[in-house]
Amino acid sequence: MFEDVRKKGFLKVRVDGEIKDITAKMQVDRYKIHDIELVVDRLQVTDDLKARLSQSVQQGLKLGKDLMFVLVNGEATITQYSKMLMCEDTGISYEEPSL
Repeated sequence: MFEDVRKKGFLKVRVDGEIKDITAKMQVDRYKIHDIELVVDRLQVTDDLKARLSQSVQQGLKLGKDLMFVLVNGEATITQYSKMLMCEDTGISYEEPSL
């Protein structure tokens, strides 16, 4: 898995809460359950980077199947964004409202 994302040009992953560089033949302990997240972009938001931010958000939602996490440098909390009608706390998805 790590080799596949490295070949696509990604440089970092977040494994069990720690951001790591993707290296050749990178592995994790296969006998443990891990949280593995792809780092799509790292940037400081400024007016001249709005287009890059927009592209990164679109790519993050696409790769994350309409779900992405944003970690703001210096903050301990991660914000979850979803295009699905889903409760962040419970993970329960809801159907699209109809008339």
